[in-house]
Amino acid sequence: MRPATGRVFDQCLAEGDRRNGRYLYRTECPSCRECEPIRVPVHSFRYTRSQRRVWNRGERLMTTRIGPPIVDPRRVQMFNAHRDQRGMNQANTSFDETDYEQFLLDTCCDTMALDFYVKNELVAVAICDRGDQAWSAVYCFFDPQFGRLSPGTYAILKQIELCRKSGVVWLYLGFYIENCRHMHYKQVYRPNERLIEGQWMKFA
Repeated sequence: MRPATGRVFDQCLAEGDRRNGRYLYRTECPSCRECEPIRVPVHSFRYTRSQRRVWNRGERLMTTRIGPPIVDPRRVQMFNAHRDQRGMNQANTSFDETDYEQFLLDTCCDTMALDFYVKNELVAVAICDRGDQAWSAVYCFFDPQFGRLSPGTYAILKQIELCRKSGVVWLYLGFYIENCRHMHYKQVYRPNERLIEGQWMKFA
């Protein structure tokens, strides 16, 4: 399969697509419209007080390394621990290295990893897809022992800042779902836009 160009990937994101492995998809359930693609216009984004505290703490305590995503035992162990701690492992199964690679590394676009370290210890990973004018925050996971640093929030803020520095217009955060605690948090990054009935609506 030929990777999507940056321009094509931008258009796919604007139409509501999301990546899982090497495939792009969008939700179209006959009787449900709960899943709303959400994006942040990075040059308009404004920190809340709590986000600014997380940012300052992360900048002080964590180091970010950016490169191609890789798979190794530490990342897989941390991925599974994060799923368990967040109550996202309903089937009570664990990913192995092949599962991890198929889910996050086997891609159809330009994908990078942001690895976050405290001193020399890897404590969080954020996977991000890149287009020409838009990036997509695919997935973030972290060592639950470092949850006090709010690495998930810091990872999104770091991606917003990297978008700004790169001249990128949008950071897509996947789907916003009002009644899902794992998806509801995305609305705190404001202003944002959500794709509702085929139209991007602004939320200030």
